[in-house]
Amino acid sequence: MDRGPLFRCVLLPEDRAGPLRLEYYLLTDDALFDGGSLEVYGVEILLYRSGVQKPEIARLRGITPLGRRILDILQQLSDGAVTPSALGEVMDSILARG
Repeated sequence: MDRGPLFRCVLLPEDRAGPLRLEYYLLTDDALFDGGSLEVYGVEILLYRSGVQKPEIARLRGITPLGRRILDILQQLSDGAVTPSALGEVMDSILARG
């Protein structure tokens, strides 16, 4: 699967396992309807840990068709250093606020 453009990379200080790197990506899909299409945006988060070859990954597709809204969401996620395991819960909170 192709990864969308990188929105932001966040480096976290070392913990017991070493430094952590979070990458936040913009996902774009085409929603097809009645012969037309609309771009719908989502997010993907990758968490890299020292000494672990494969990153932890979480993605949510089809969040919004609004470019400005998804960029705001990506900013909130990266500012909060949201990890893949917390993505669902945090997105529920963000979307509930409108």
